[in-house]
Amino acid sequence: MKRLPGRTNEIFSILSKGKFISERGKNEKYFDIIKNNFKDLKNYFLNIDFMLEDDNGYFYFSKPNANEQEIERKIIQFEKFIDILDIFNSLDDKILIGKIFSISQIKLECENTARLREKLRKMNIEGKTNYEKIKNIIKELEKNNFVELYDIIEEKYIVLEAYEYLNKIVSKMFTNNRAK
Repeated sequence: MKRLPGRTNEIFSILSKGKFISERGKNEKYFDIIKNNFKDLKNYFLNIDFMLEDDNGYFYFSKPNANEQEIERKIIQFEKFIDILDIFNSLDDKILIGKIFSISQIKLECENTARLREKLRKMNIEGKTNYEKIKNIIKELEKNNFVELYDIIEEKYIVLEAYEYLNKIVSKMFTNNRAK
């Protein structure tokens, strides 16, 4: 194995917390490092029981020897995103990778559409107003590196490539539940 690239510790620090490194956004500098050294990094991380995964414009860790408890914890962690994706996928102006959106745009559409207003009301999310609820939803997505702040003044966010992972996991959860 050749020498590991600089910033390997920083990359590990991000990915080991269950976060993603996407092609765009504040962590894009790490994306290129991983892309250019993927094979060496994958082998290195595998030696410490982390599988470096490469998907459509983002990287993440999986656990090759995950036990039942770890898998269950991951499922519970992603259950909170089901309602979020339900709202986002129900918007007329869809939330897609690379899209820039604002909290006020989503709030306005939720308030003007009865089914969205009802979905938002039923969600178990903190906030007294729709604006507060949507802001908390976006904070949760941002915390997990699915979106990133794009314009602080207009409260605009950009959807990162890792958002695709979220859609895939939730889709698999529904597919597995239907199969049972």
